Amino acid sequence: PEYEPEERDEVIRNFEKMLKKGDFEFMDQSTFEFLIEHYAQSGDMSKALTVAKIGHKQHPFSVELMTEVASLLIETGRGDEAEEYLDKAETYAPTDPEVMTLRGLLALDQESFDEAIDIFNQVLPFSDDPSEIYYHLGMAYFGKEENEKAVENFKNSVKADTKNEDAIYDMINVLDTLDMLEESIPFYEEFIDINPYDAVAWYNLGLVYDRLFNADKAIECYDYAVAIQENYPTALFNLACAHMSKMQYSQAIESFRACLKSDFGDDAMIFVNIGMCLLEMNETNLASKEFHTALNMNASNHAAYFGLARCLEKQEKWMEAIHFLKKSISFFDKDINVWLLLAKCEYSFGNSIAAITALKTAADIESEVPEIWLDWSYILSQQGDYEQALGIIDKGIDLLPEVASLYYRAVVYLIKQSKYKEAFIFLENALTLDFEKHHEMFEFFPELETQKALMKIIDQFSKGDVQ
Repeated sequence: PEYEPEERDEVIRNFEKMLKKGDFEFMDQSTFEFLIEHYAQSGDMSKALTVAKIGHKQHPFSVELMTEVASLLIETGRGDEAEEYLDKAETYAPTDPEVMTLRGLLALDQESFDEAIDIFNQVLPFSDDPSEIYYHLGMAYFGKEENEKAVENFKNSVKADTKNEDAIYDMINVLDTLDMLEESIPFYEEFIDINPYDAVAWYNLGLVYDRLFNADKAIECYDYAVAIQENYPTALFNLACAHMSKMQYSQAIESFRACLKSDFGDDAMIFVNIGMCLLEMNETNLASKEFHTALNMNASNHAAYFGLARCLEKQEKWMEAIHFLKKSISFFDKDINVWLLLAKCEYSFGNSIAAITALKTAADIESEVPEIWLDWSYILSQQGDYEQALGIIDKGIDLLPEVASLYYRAVVYLIKQSKYKEAFIFLENALTLDFEKHHEMFEFFPELETQKALMKIIDQFSKGDVQ
């Protein structure tokens, strides 16, 4: 049944009371279906499954509730249990498209890809949602590593329903894996030629350009999507992010503000992003207000605490920044940027040991980040331990052999130890990798004499006259 908001709340409250008591009154099938949908949309799959199983007990011959239980079991990775319910459903409705689709999904879950493909092809002519069936076929072919067939079915899925986000994203991911992403551009352009006022088609094309790191084209597409459908939440959000990537912070803020008026669903994240834009514009006080607004909405938003820490770091308020960074880590401890900033603030506050500990943690999370090894070695070098600093840089080079900055830093530490022959080898490698970055060394050598000697070697290298 269609419930008014107050009635919906009452139905949910009554069920929660019954759940606590473990005593369930009889409810009609449509009430169970409403409750299953409510909990599934809230992300509480466990409770949705509980409702479905109780519903099945009260309505043991309802194929709809059997398929609800089976669907939720498959979704929560309990395919073996799902088989029992599908067997029952097939007894009553062996050719029901929903039952057959679930049988295909179970085969997909069990990596029986050929069986899944066979079932989906059987159900396709009878399905009310061909887009979804084509999507499942795409996933089955992807599982078989038949990527071209996977893309073909994802395309058919999008043709059947341009709003099928799963098909759109997975098609882009597969094409990206195959380094064929540009091939999807004509596909979306054909859509747009037929219907130039399809906001979703413009948005999808924007996603492709985003993945191709073509921010200008992405902005153009998202602009069209928003012009056609003014309050298009994800288009507005992606438009703002594309402007951010172009360092067009005023335009980004404008799009984020527009996104707040749409039904985006995570206003706290938007306020964080506005704050980050303001930080880049050196509007520290205004940025701080945005981060506080985000925290008023969601007190466990780790990114907002990080934003506040960045504001305080800019003001060289190290102790306060450290407090908010630790607060951020308490909610999410895998953000590499938080650990890097914590290391910087701890070092600036005089806590070298704590700074190195933060960098070690960062390396455990994601070791292939040059800043970890540069910052870690810098702390050691400032303590006069150039040998250990060089050891850290060597570890960085092993992981990131194409990063010129690491080689330039090795040159610095070797010269400080008067190891000129070794320094020259590293310098040659650095200049070959990225000639322009040689200026990074000079901040470590304020002495004019050393700078001149280095420039002489660098000039000889640029002329191909190194002995």
